[in-house]
Amino acid sequence: MFIDFAKIRIKSGDGGKGCESFLRRTDKKVVPNGGDGGDGGDVIIRADRNESSLQFYSFRPFLEAKKGEGGSSNQKAGKKGNNLILTVPCGTSIYNQDRHYLIRDLINHDDEVIAVKGGKGGAGNDRVRQATPGKPGEELEIFLDYTLVADIFLIGTPNSGKSMLLHAITGSKVKVEDYPFSTRTPQLGTYQTERYDRLTLCELPSLERGSFQGRGLGNQFLKHLKRTKLIFYVLDPASEFAMDLDEEKAILDSEISHFNEEFDSIPRFYVVNKTDLMNEPKKSRKKLFGANTYYVSSTTGEGISELMKGAAKLIDNQKKNSNKEF
Repeated sequence: MFIDFAKIRIKSGDGGKGCESFLRRTDKKVVPNGGDGGDGGDVIIRADRNESSLQFYSFRPFLEAKKGEGGSSNQKAGKKGNNLILTVPCGTSIYNQDRHYLIRDLINHDDEVIAVKGGKGGAGNDRVRQATPGKPGEELEIFLDYTLVADIFLIGTPNSGKSMLLHAITGSKVKVEDYPFSTRTPQLGTYQTERYDRLTLCELPSLERGSFQGRGLGNQFLKHLKRTKLIFYVLDPASEFAMDLDEEKAILDSEISHFNEEFDSIPRFYVVNKTDLMNEPKKSRKKLFGANTYYVSSTTGEGISELMKGAAKLIDNQKKNSNKEF
């Protein structure tokens, strides 16, 4: 299952109690010799490229680190409690559920944050007059929100051929079916450019007019556009869900705007798919939406090389401009 959000309660380990112990020396003098308690374990959340969903947390609403061990006589300190390390997919944001603020964005592999710190171990009477109990661990309710990290997202109306196009570009083994809404979860693939850079592409479930109102599969998956560099509008010249390509584009524009107007600034390529079924000669095809209009065929491979060259160039320019800013 593809689960991209989860609400859980976490708790760090309690600190171990300090030891109250005395030693009678050979000169019959009694001296304290109790050791300190160990600190409780921390709860650490770490991004891992091998994770692809938050499904693990759907069935584990409460997770707790180990407690620190109590101190013992002869000034022996208790062992620190083991940390609890929770792995999440790269691209997971961690929010404090109660106060509604962002704790940390974990974007890259091995990014991590100590979500709650373990309780301090109590002092033994070797160094204080009377041994003290350990401090309790912290408890916190958090919300995990996973958004896919991909360079390019493919979106379109039902039956526009997104799955076939993703397969034609990346070779990924996606399920290709000839019926609407066959893609029910995001599908990923990778493409290697002529410069041997790797681009990640992701196909999202289909949109139709009114998806923002809950029609079809809804539009909640559009949240994954948060970090993307480029959107491919996969357009079907013979779509059953729009009168023409202009209306098809308008539907996709509207759905994205309804979800988040900030996403309107994401660059778009307008990919007119299924050219092998078009009667119109190649020379007479118009750049309906400007220079970023591409005609392709997932079946014959026509136009795909040109499309990906354009995408690679745009993303490369974005990286160069980003480096200049710093």
